[in-house]
Amino acid sequence: MERESRVTKLRTRELKEKTSSRRELFAELFELGYLRKWLLLGVPVGVVSGVSAIIFELLLGAAEHVFLERLAGFYQPSVGVSDPEGAYWQPPTEPLNLLLALSLGGLLAGVLIYALSPESKGHGTDVVIRSFHRAAGRIRARVPFVKMLASTLTIGSGGSAGKEGPMMLIAGGLASVISSILKMSPEDRRIAVVIGMGAGLGSIFRSPLGGAVFAAEVLYIADIEVRAIVPSLIASTTSYAVFGSYHGFKPLFTLPQTAFSIEEIPFFALLGLVCGAMSILYVRTFYGTTGLIEALYRKTGMPPYFKPMLGALATGLLAIAVSETIDQIAGYGALGGGYGFLQLAMLNMLTWKAMLALAFTKIVTTSLTLGSGGSGGVFVPAIVIGGMVGGAMGNILHHLFPALLPESSIPLFVVLGMTALLAGSSKTPLAGMLIVSEMTGDLALLFPAMVAVFVSYVVSGKTSIYREQVETRADSPAHAPLLTTRILSKIRVWEAATKNVVTLAPHNTVAEVLALIRKTGHMGYPVVGEDGRLIGIVTFEDVKRAILELEDRRAEHVRVEEIMTKNLVVAYPDETLYDALRKLTMHNIGRLPVVKREDRSKLVGIITRSDILKAVASLLADREE
Repeated sequence: MERESRVTKLRTRELKEKTSSRRELFAELFELGYLRKWLLLGVPVGVVSGVSAIIFELLLGAAEHVFLERLAGFYQPSVGVSDPEGAYWQPPTEPLNLLLALSLGGLLAGVLIYALSPESKGHGTDVVIRSFHRAAGRIRARVPFVKMLASTLTIGSGGSAGKEGPMMLIAGGLASVISSILKMSPEDRRIAVVIGMGAGLGSIFRSPLGGAVFAAEVLYIADIEVRAIVPSLIASTTSYAVFGSYHGFKPLFTLPQTAFSIEEIPFFALLGLVCGAMSILYVRTFYGTTGLIEALYRKTGMPPYFKPMLGALATGLLAIAVSETIDQIAGYGALGGGYGFLQLAMLNMLTWKAMLALAFTKIVTTSLTLGSGGSGGVFVPAIVIGGMVGGAMGNILHHLFPALLPESSIPLFVVLGMTALLAGSSKTPLAGMLIVSEMTGDLALLFPAMVAVFVSYVVSGKTSIYREQVETRADSPAHAPLLTTRILSKIRVWEAATKNVVTLAPHNTVAEVLALIRKTGHMGYPVVGEDGRLIGIVTFEDVKRAILELEDRRAEHVRVEEIMTKNLVVAYPDETLYDALRKLTMHNIGRLPVVKREDRSKLVGIITRSDILKAVASLLADREE
């Protein structure tokens, strides 16, 4: 028995030593230089993201084959083809089976989401953004796996949504899990989640640079998380390398040879104007539909897992109705992701009427699919809507001004519409330009993209599809401690201190102190001797303690010199408010006498926590003006 006890103790000690050494290793790791640290962490995050993107892509392909091709006889156009003959597609041969596929996928996704992970509903990107700003980069470990399966069922059965949004949550969630295992600090865990988001988008959208910038930019309406760009590039490039090793490295879309002239610039600006307006329509329709569905749900009291099924059924009915009354492409093209129909637009195979109708239909089907709780992304619907608007505009402008705008420019308008509407609806202008250039493999598009994106971004204002975005880093709870520190470090104690100090003498009584507290509302007073030198401080806490300890003495008989604190913590006029606040916090006190540095007994003022708050508020108010 004794031997077993010794063995148990030995094993326990060994385990503690291993745990301690592992913690020491991680501590050393996170003390490394910025670049080395994120090289060591970004690569594993990128590998995990790339592998998860491969799995997600395979699952989506399998689901589309079962639900759409086998059950409904619906074959969507291929992506990345350059020959119009290779862009084959087939409308559903069994429209009723299409409704069955959509409903079944929606029901299964709903049960999965509401049973295991309600935060996996909708587009998911807001979950990552919220975790950065408000949850110190924490995402529940089950979320990435539920999101992958629920999105596979939603999109694979024909729901109108994209795979990029889910992939950002999947990779961001896995990065959060990794960072928690490694016991990373809240600040580093936030960055890890962002680089996971960028790696997920960069791999599945084949845009490592654009994905990295998007992840840093999508957190804010009018700012960018600069600290995350380099780590995101490391993770995104690694993820793309892993994903590309399986799926290939060619651009996602094939774009015919395009060129533009200086005379076309006003048309690019006009396209940006229209895409900015469409961004507003897209966002308002999306959240208006979501609100309406939630109101109906509360009114009827139906189980929540039925919502995605009913939304999917409504999506299918709308697609069939549009196909029968307007155009098959406008109806069935609004289902699923929509990549294939974008490729048709780039090959100039669609009429302007079909593209315009598809753009409006896609807005509604996406709102129904995701607004009802289905799982998928809003990123791809944005570029599909924008691409169709751009293609329709290019067609119309070509017929109006054939000399200025040749037919070969129409595919260019498709691409510019994609980036302009993405930038307008998600507030990611830099990423929008980079993503479109990468996915088409044509960097010459950067200049016309700048024109269209700038106008769209300005016209759309603060409208954004991502509700968890904050305006700037100054508005993010994640940056509050750092920003507060910076502000406190800019203000000197003398600027915020009270100069006309109410003081007490050593011979004053406890009763007089209480009367002074009632009169002035101040809870502490410096004590100065007859020669005017600072000798102590007395607070309401000192008075309370004295009263409790009174025995046969009255408050009128207890003097200040008996109860005052003599070992003073002081502040100097040239110190910063940050220094003063540290002293207040470390010593758990509410005020500091301000004294001359060369003579600690010379009282020149007093500073309290309230004084510090007022000074910070005043500085912030001046900045806003």
